[in-house]
Amino acid sequence: MPTPYGDVVTLFGFTLTIQRILIIASAVIIMILFTSS
Repeated sequence: MPTPYGDVVTLFGFTLTIQRILIIASAVIIMILFTSS
């Protein structure tokens, strides 16, 4: 009997990936703002 555990893990990993991309993107934007000002 199949369990949605795999989908939960995939969704969790997808959320972590999005958070990591957002953190990196915001860090890059902050660095650009700091260096340009």
